[in-house]
Amino acid sequence: MSQQHAVVIDLDFTPNLITPFHSLLVNKLRAPLRVGFSNKFEHCGYIPAANRHRPGCPDVKISYHSNCIIVLEYYSNRIQFYDLNSKRLLTFIKAKQPRCLCVEENYDKQKNDAIIYNRDCHTKYDIKELIKQGLNSSDDCNPLWVQDLSTSSMNGIAVSRTSHGPCCEKFIYCCASSSGCVIILNANNGQQVGQISTIPIPYGIDVTEKGDLIISSLGGQIQLFTEPLFQPHSFRNSKIILSEGILHSPRGICYDPVAKHIIICDTLNYLVVVMDLEGKILKSFADRTTLSYPYGVCVNSLNGKVYVSNWSLEGVQIFK
Repeated sequence: MSQQHAVVIDLDFTPNLITPFHSLLVNKLRAPLRVGFSNKFEHCGYIPAANRHRPGCPDVKISYHSNCIIVLEYYSNRIQFYDLNSKRLLTFIKAKQPRCLCVEENYDKQKNDAIIYNRDCHTKYDIKELIKQGLNSSDDCNPLWVQDLSTSSMNGIAVSRTSHGPCCEKFIYCCASSSGCVIILNANNGQQVGQISTIPIPYGIDVTEKGDLIISSLGGQIQLFTEPLFQPHSFRNSKIILSEGILHSPRGICYDPVAKHIIICDTLNYLVVVMDLEGKILKSFADRTTLSYPYGVCVNSLNGKVYVSNWSLEGVQIFK
C-alpha cells in the first residue's frame, strides 16, 4: 500500500519586510498608464481666454487629483479652473496679476492638491477649497501659508516631485529673476531654507523625478542642477546643457517625466522646443496661428498632450 506524504508550505512572511514592498507594488499597478509627448505637435484644441482681446496667459498647469486645468490670466486678474476632460470652465477666482504657478500633488497625503502662485507674494491654497470658493462666490478661503520674499521680478515656480529626508518634506523652488537666484522654500510652511545663487536671470524652472532642477535663463541658457547626496538644498553641481545663442528668450519650461524630455517656450522666437537632458534639440515647432509669445507649458501625462499658454493669442493651445 503506497504512502502519501503531506507537504506544508509556510507562507508566514515577516510582515514588516513584505508590507512596504507589497504596498508599493499595489500602488504601481493601480496607477493609470502614463504617456509621454509624441513631439509631433498636432494641434488638437484650445482653451479660450476670458479676455480674448488681451489674453496675457503667462502659465498653465494640471491638477490630477482635482481633475482640472489651471490657467493664469494676468490682465484679467484671474485664476481660471477648467475640467481636465471636457475643458469646460468650472470657475475662477480673482488674483491680482498672477505670473506663475505650480501644483503640489497630494500635499496633505489625502489625495488633495495645492496651488502655489506668485503675485505680490507667494501663496499656497488647497485647490478644492479655491474651486469651492469660486463656485459659491463666497469670501476668500484661508491660504495654507503666505510668504513675502521681498524681492522684485519673481517668476517660475516648481515643486519637488517626491518627498525628501526623514520628515518626508517637499520644497518649492522660486526664480528671483532680478536677483539672479533661485529661492528654496519648505512646502509645508513656506519658510526659506536655502538659495541657489549666480544664475543669470532665471525665469522658468522644473524638477525631474530624481530631484534635479532644470532652469531657463532669459539670456538663452538652459542649466541642470543636481543635489549632492546628504547635502540638501546645496545644488553645487551644475552644467549648461544649452548655451546662449540657440534660444532667444526661453521662459516657460517643463519636464516630461515619461519621455524624459524638456519642453521649452522660446517666447520672442514664437517657438516651442523639445530637447533631451543632454541638450540635444529633438524638435522645434513654430506656427504663428497657434503660437504668439508662448509663455507657459505643461504636459498631461495621462494622454501625452502638451498645453501651451500664449501671451498675445487665444488662451491655451493643445497639442498631441
